[in-house]
Amino acid sequence: MNRKRTVLILTTCFLSSLLTVTGQSNKGKEQARQKEESGNYLKKWPEEMVPYIIDPEEEKAFKGLKTDEERENFIEQFWLRRDPTPAARQGCTTDCRNSPSGHSNAYSP
Repeated sequence: MNRKRTVLILTTCFLSSLLTVTGQSNKGKEQARQKEESGNYLKKWPEEMVPYIIDPEEEKAFKGLKTDEERENFIEQFWLRRDPTPAARQGCTTDCRNSPSGHSNAYSP
């Protein structure tokens, strides 16, 4: 009886550790896939997101960028150059620009 209990406990521990290792391996693969997709998204940004409004010079400059950080900065500057009301940007926070209505909820009645 005691031997059966020991075998059961050891089997349970082995299976638990096996499932943990498998779960961590899958999590690592998923994180790598997400990182690759985000990099691909940024690399494809001119063709997929702004093909009709990006200038050829801007597209050439974008394709010359090496890191995702450079691409993100380029995208931010790209939209800032096209902002029809740059003066309004000074009093507006990121939350304000990202809200669907274009202004902060603090200003809503």
